Amino acid sequence: MNNKQKKIAILIPDGIGVRNYLYSKVFKGIENNCVLLHNFNEQALNIIVNESKITQNKVLSKYKETIIEKFFRELIHLSRLKWNEKQVDNVTILTNYNPKKNNLKNKLFYGSIELISSLFSDYDKISWLEKEYIKILKKNVNYELIKNQLIDLKPEVLICTHQRATNAPLVFLIAKELKIKSYSVIYSWDNLPKARMALRADNYLVWSEYMKKELMLFYPEIHQNQIKVTGSPQFEFSENKNNIIPKDEFYKTYNLDFNKKNICYSANDLTSPNEVLYLQDLIDNLTENNAFDKYQLLLRINPADLSGRFNELLEENKDVIKNVSPKWINTDRENWANNIPTLIDVKLLTSTCFHSDIAINLGSTMVFDFSVFNKPSLYINYNKKENLKFDVNIAYNFQHFRSMPNKSSVGWVNSKDDFYNIIENVLNQNTSVNAKEWFNMIVKDYKNASSNIQKELLS
Repeated sequence: MNNKQKKIAILIPDGIGVRNYLYSKVFKGIENNCVLLHNFNEQALNIIVNESKITQNKVLSKYKETIIEKFFRELIHLSRLKWNEKQVDNVTILTNYNPKKNNLKNKLFYGSIELISSLFSDYDKISWLEKEYIKILKKNVNYELIKNQLIDLKPEVLICTHQRATNAPLVFLIAKELKIKSYSVIYSWDNLPKARMALRADNYLVWSEYMKKELMLFYPEIHQNQIKVTGSPQFEFSENKNNIIPKDEFYKTYNLDFNKKNICYSANDLTSPNEVLYLQDLIDNLTENNAFDKYQLLLRINPADLSGRFNELLEENKDVIKNVSPKWINTDRENWANNIPTLIDVKLLTSTCFHSDIAINLGSTMVFDFSVFNKPSLYINYNKKENLKFDVNIAYNFQHFRSMPNKSSVGWVNSKDDFYNIIENVLNQNTSVNAKEWFNMIVKDYKNASSNIQKELLS
């Protein structure tokens, strides 16, 4: 069979995977050979098909995790976190274990996991756990159902756009049995230390050599030949000039002043609880310094944040905040996986980065989106006494921040009174801030990521 005729099954768990892989050029020209494996609702699927032009799809038999499967999965997770922490001497890795012990049943369940995990401190024992987990998965009621679905589809290649997808371990286990060549994308640069790689694939697609080394460190059983450095297609959108909304149109749409510089506050999801408080501090400090005479503020809310927590602040400050919220379509408030991006949002995100002069956030990966256009970013670096459960001193010691080549990759806002002065210093080039070296280390060959991935899938 000619490589161009290979049938590729694409397991898509969420909207980020849709945007980065289906809306980029990864499957361009081979759409007719692709089939989506999914559990989206009808409305979400219609959006995806319309935007991606991949029309073939198959609703997977919905995976239902048994209590024994969950027990092994969580035990493996905690055991790996403890092992990972020792490999890099970074205790913050253990903060990725944060189960909800909101009732007696959960307290007993996770308490037993925490107790038993002490018996699995070396890697051989963790490997044994994973082999037992595979045996248990094979007994799942959906195993034969999904196996029959894959037999009917007859794909030569399987790719999943998120290594943490809940149903992926079962699908990839069956793919291995059926001798379907499999690939897993490592979702993001900060994922590997978190020990949430649920599936096992024949090959792994990473952004850079840095990520390859990290994957080999945390998963030593994976051979280096299985790890393919392809780059990440999510940054390719910035290379396409058609994704940049013309300045006149962008400014008119969001009622922006051509004579002012743009500050973009890019918010994190709900795991960062103080975003509204930090944004209020920024507004207050700019107001105190009469900075809105020359600056205007853009707000990019995280697509995963459906809480509405910024609504009151936006209403109270509508004269100074321009809301450039993501153009995603929420088809199911109870299930984040059915929150779907549009191609319009690809342009909006790219254009927001392009038309902004400086970005501010709390340790966000958005620093890389802005650095594509050589736009500096500031990281907020102080705690809020209103909510001390989130500690920036812990957050900035997370393993992925150790990759920062130097502290001047970003500017640091160490107090709520510092915003204006740091913005002025950076934009007037009195303070040097440049994330390009960091970007090149983590992202590498982003311009050719789509072609690299397609070439790999068709090999």
